[in-house]
Amino acid sequence: MSLSLGYYGRMSIITQLLPLLNASSNSPRIVSVLAPGNESATIDLEDIDIKKPGRFGLVTLSRSSATYTTLSMSRLAKENPRVMMFHHYPGGVSTDIFKKTFGDRWFWFLMSPALAMAATSPEDAAEKIVYLLTSAKYGGKGVSLSPKERPALNMSKTKQGSLFLINDKVEEIYQEKVMEALNKRDAGNIIWQKTLETLKPYC
Repeated sequence: MSLSLGYYGRMSIITQLLPLLNASSNSPRIVSVLAPGNESATIDLEDIDIKKPGRFGLVTLSRSSATYTTLSMSRLAKENPRVMMFHHYPGGVSTDIFKKTFGDRWFWFLMSPALAMAATSPEDAAEKIVYLLTSAKYGGKGVSLSPKERPALNMSKTKQGSLFLINDKVEEIYQEKVMEALNKRDAGNIIWQKTLETLKPYC
């Protein structure tokens, strides 16, 4: 269920929308909001769906989902160079998720002030996404750069045709060592084949 919502669902949406996006003349862009920077070179390629007894957990799920998303979106970005793709981490966002999870328990009353101070507001998080969708910093049509701004570089450290990894400060990150290690394991192809196999009945 967690992987369906966090990974497979978004890959299904992206792949089904790509024909329309490729046909667009309006600098189409995709922003996937998850967790770039949390990729792991040690994901278990023999247990992609995290089904081995005792292995499932929040940390494993987060690292796996982030890794799968970066690998698959990177592949799709290279195959669809007209569509700019972003894997974006907005930082901790102050939502009601903990309140809905813990209700009126003591944990919520103790932690909510600290969480509110450290987290980004939903409005600020949304503004970052709008910026990614509209700025010419990432190529294509968009709001022109100020004199102090420079064009962004994607994962391949070029200006187009690959995935942009963007952190909570709206800065590019590259994950070069992790990606190199994953490439040596052929992780991108293994994950993508598993993705196609999983989505086939629904696409």
